[in-house]
Amino acid sequence: MTGSDHVGIHWRYDPGQAQIQNPLGVKYSLKKVKPAEWKEAFDEEVGRLGAKLNPITESVTVTRDQLDDAAEAFTEAMQKATEKVAKARRPSPHAKPWWDETCTAALNRVRRAQRDARRYRMENGFADPELKKVIKHEDNHYHRLVKFKKGSWATKTIEEAHPDDMWGFRKWSK
Repeated sequence: MTGSDHVGIHWRYDPGQAQIQNPLGVKYSLKKVKPAEWKEAFDEEVGRLGAKLNPITESVTVTRDQLDDAAEAFTEAMQKATEKVAKARRPSPHAKPWWDETCTAALNRVRRAQRDARRYRMENGFADPELKKVIKHEDNHYHRLVKFKKGSWATKTIEEAHPDDMWGFRKWSK
């Protein structure tokens, strides 16, 4: 086996820090954005906000306020560049409003168990009964979770609905 020429990516998690909410309020799709195009827009914004960034690039000592101003300017430049070149994401009308990360994780566990069973069957020529049990367990957990999430979402939606909205719920059955 040959060594990899890639450096591993390391993440550090500090549960003491608060999660930063989306500062733009809008989510952007970066799927079709060309890196060169974004970099050009970013360079434009950095040039426009250069006065706020100059203290950290030109002086040896920087005050805390100058550093905060520069960080805000840098963040603003990234946001403006993204606004210029990326399209705003439009959620699919077919997306499930009750689906969340726990559903994704449960589905991934089912798929991983199925993949492991398939690999075992290909390598050994027969299925492992223990892996079948794992698949059944994960699949049952996934379906119970989805049923619970759907029910919780429907109950909450109906409880929060205005009486005039009740006729719109008929669309759920279509």
